[in-house]
Amino acid sequence: MVLSEEPVFSGGYTGAYVLPLYVTQITSIAGIISDGFNNTARTEALVQPLLIAGSLSVNVELGTDAGGDDFIKDWRLVVWSEGKAFGAAATLNGLGKYTLNLPPDDDYNVRILTKDGREVANTAGVAVPSGLEADITVTLPSPATLEFRVVEEGTGKGVNSAGLTFYRSGKSFITYRTSERINSEDGLVREVTDLYSDEKILVKVSLPSQDLLMRYEEPSPISIDLEPGENIAEIILSRKQLTSIQGTITDEGGNPLKDVQMVSVQELYGKPISLSAQTDEHGRYSLELMPGQTSLTFSHRIMETKRETITLTKGESYILDMTLKRRGNILVDVYTKMAGQPEEFPLDMDWRVGVHFYFSIYNKTKDQRVNWQSAAWPLISIEGAEPGDEIWISLDGQQAGMTSVKDAVYTLDENKFARAEIHLGELGRDQARMRDVQGLVHDGVNRYVDIFRHEGDKSSQAVL
Repeated sequence: MVLSEEPVFSGGYTGAYVLPLYVTQITSIAGIISDGFNNTARTEALVQPLLIAGSLSVNVELGTDAGGDDFIKDWRLVVWSEGKAFGAAATLNGLGKYTLNLPPDDDYNVRILTKDGREVANTAGVAVPSGLEADITVTLPSPATLEFRVVEEGTGKGVNSAGLTFYRSGKSFITYRTSERINSEDGLVREVTDLYSDEKILVKVSLPSQDLLMRYEEPSPISIDLEPGENIAEIILSRKQLTSIQGTITDEGGNPLKDVQMVSVQELYGKPISLSAQTDEHGRYSLELMPGQTSLTFSHRIMETKRETITLTKGESYILDMTLKRRGNILVDVYTKMAGQPEEFPLDMDWRVGVHFYFSIYNKTKDQRVNWQSAAWPLISIEGAEPGDEIWISLDGQQAGMTSVKDAVYTLDENKFARAEIHLGELGRDQARMRDVQGLVHDGVNRYVDIFRHEGDKSSQAVL
């Protein structure tokens, strides 16, 4: 560049210099002055690396008409170079052109993020030359919604209470139950929003209740590629092929037993599944179970409990009749006499009263202690008892303010039954004050008193 046409022998010189294309930075400056007669002077200066900036214009547009661009307000445009460890960002207020000044580099990554930080567009390998403007176009996805149904195979009937978990990029972002539905008849979840076209959504269906696990096969996850606008998808649950079991429960005399409780326990996905049925007045029961091994328990209030383990085959029907042996049963009648009253009366003993009495029951004939729960009051049932067995009963009534009975003996008849009568009295209460010979009461003074129970003209040992 020519600084001056006229020779100047001293002073300052200024000028401008256009850098060649693709110069990315200046690290030193050298100046040479010549007078045109082979006389020159040279000087150099080192400078801090000076980057020569370029610019990037990003044209943001939609691939389809979304009815406006309000939904992208406050989204972020982020441009970053890993090699330069540098970048820039801008907040979007709608569609259009956004320009960012950047150091030159040939590997910028251009991303669009929603307000919650979700990436919806990514363009890699963008070059920004020094001193020039690069221009790219980023096409945004359109808003999308998803309506999801869970239905039964064959009938098309909606299955409510199924669990739904939605995944994007391997991470769950929302969980629904089909009980959170728009219509209770069609197994529909409420509409899932805040989705965008071109997203791949994975939906997993779970069967959280025992009833659903018993009725349906566990479905595989499904993948959905979202389209702009409304999307509708459904998963179809296949019914399991169950096995039926039925039968009649009788006593040893062949009489049908009503209210026998039948409980089935099976294992499904490592967890126990329990179902129950109860016999009617004809002693009949029926139950639908899964194929495989099942443990059955038959119980009745006055009959011995019986257990069976059987293996069921898919699609087959089974008849299982059962005879239950009668337990030893003692019906307990309790009578009490309240202090100060001449007559005794029957005590209304239900389980709420029974919990205040402690029973000790012993099968003397078989030398066995009997386990008994107060909830079964007033019936005492004895497993493994036979006619003629002697049953000893002791009752401690002190917690209820009553007297106690020890080792009352009852013999079971040919029906393994006995009726026990237990007579209790209310524990008496005496209230007294001590006075000296002058009739004065001395409160707060320790005195020792022996109290005796009197029977006629005799006094027994001290009871307090």
